[in-house]
Amino acid sequence: MWLLALMILIMPFEASPYLYIAPNFLGVFPDFTVIKLLGLVGFAWAMMRLASGHPHGALLGSRLASLFLLFFFGVLFAGLVSGSGFLAISRYLAFLTFLPFVLMSVQTQQDLGRVLRAMALSLLIVFPYALRQMIRFNDRLGVGLYETNYFATILVLVIPLAFVFAAQATVPSRRWLWTSAGLLLVLELFLTSSRGGFLGLLVAGVVFLYRRRGLAGAVGVMAIMLLGLIIVPTDLGSRMWTVFETETAAPAGLEASNKAHTALFFAALRMIADNPIFGVGPLNFKSLSTLYTGLEQGNIAHNSFLEVAAEFGI
Repeated sequence: MWLLALMILIMPFEASPYLYIAPNFLGVFPDFTVIKLLGLVGFAWAMMRLASGHPHGALLGSRLASLFLLFFFGVLFAGLVSGSGFLAISRYLAFLTFLPFVLMSVQTQQDLGRVLRAMALSLLIVFPYALRQMIRFNDRLGVGLYETNYFATILVLVIPLAFVFAAQATVPSRRWLWTSAGLLLVLELFLTSSRGGFLGLLVAGVVFLYRRRGLAGAVGVMAIMLLGLIIVPTDLGSRMWTVFETETAAPAGLEASNKAHTALFFAALRMIADNPIFGVGPLNFKSLSTLYTGLEQGNIAHNSFLEVAAEFGI
């Protein structure tokens, strides 16, 4: 359990050169880092527990586990058909080896609570480093850690957890600590200037407060977040305005971003139409996107559903 918690706490630092070990491990796991090393140690420990007859081993034969194996073999087949090589396969193989470790580490509801708290704490711990990277590269928060919009997506998933822990806390000091942690995570999301992240958090906040406080709570959180667009010194407000106002000229960089997102959306649809059965192959979307968008630089789809459909087919 504690090894898994340690992995989660240092996960946001994976791109740091100080955690980099080797270009690959045994030719199977590319970009071998400390986190992958800990994962392999955890996998070995989990397999020994399963071999000794641990009752949780029966879960590996569940329908969900079988569906994931079916998906993994689908990745293998798509990789062979498209010639994607072993890189895509090794990435999903890492997920496959991680599952037994999680299965053996998280055995009770208390263990699950510890894991979720570690997820929230990891994004709080990384904030000073992320802020340093943001200033260093003069870019949005998340640069130097992940792709900025993906970092915002992670924040959208974790921010509600902090407020749930605050609502469940019976000790006032813990309630205030978790509330403060949630507000700090919201600030991180604002600093990413991610429009999708902001809209996702807005919807999550409205639903959460509506279920707990009714319509007044939902309207209140919406007003607070919209006010934050004005108060917090980021360009998120101007970026958000382009979602609703298309006639006003946007800044050059933002205009290019909007056009790229639109081009990538239609590129994904055309890839799906051209390769409906087997797709273009795992991890091939970015390299092939230039053929469909006319852009000089390849990019991800910024839509996981379309990207998976384009790469794997049906």
